[in-house]
Amino acid sequence: MASAPSDAHRHRTGPSPAAPWTTWVGRTLLLAAVVLAPWPYGSVPDAWRYTLAALVLFASALVALRTDLRPGLGWVLPLAALPLVHVLVRIATPPQALDAALALWVPLVAWLALRSGGSRWGTVVASMIAATAVLQAVFSLVQAAVQPHSIYGRSTPWMTSSFGSFMNHNHFAGYATLGVLLCLGLCAERLKRDRDVSARALLWGGAAGLIGLAHLASRSRGGLLALAAGLVAFVLLRSGRMTVRRGALASL
Repeated sequence: MASAPSDAHRHRTGPSPAAPWTTWVGRTLLLAAVVLAPWPYGSVPDAWRYTLAALVLFASALVALRTDLRPGLGWVLPLAALPLVHVLVRIATPPQALDAALALWVPLVAWLALRSGGSRWGTVVASMIAATAVLQAVFSLVQAAVQPHSIYGRSTPWMTSSFGSFMNHNHFAGYATLGVLLCLGLCAERLKRDRDVSARALLWGGAAGLIGLAHLASRSRGGLLALAAGLVAFVLLRSGRMTVRRGALASL
């Protein structure tokens, strides 16, 4: 009987199954930004990039209104030194320092906000990103077969390394690496939960293979090395053998 009040108190103070409307709005905006970000053609004016960064920060703040993000911030705060170093080195060009700070902190804040919803919400986010990567892989393979070195049917003399919706095939390879590892992670989770090989496990395994095929078609040598390092880190993490030294070697 003495444990009943503590259980009730724990239930009241724990994550509520019904998130407030601010959290849902913030999560919706963040997912929309994640899903739509890989598709714009070419570069966009600075005003649009800064507007997107402001939108992501605003959406993350909405999620954080009812969420404690301090544990996650403890992991990323040391990285605050990177924009500071850039400011000191590029003191004569403030716009570059602003770009460096936004490029670092906007994805980190969005990541913290998206992962704050628990394991079930994390699976939803990973599935959305992986599905977008699959669509990008299909689009890139079809476009490369129909009209290579173009984006949405448009090409210029100087656009010789584009792939998918990216102006540079190395950028596509980096995005594809993320998609491959996410799909493999989702496949591994399904294999861990299900007694037999389920349809979902096969679906995510096939998705990883499709994105990997598009990755190879981009012919990015640096992306191939990144994918190999990511696969090594993935295997070490899944086997429980990841150490600081091995993680540092994989990141190199």
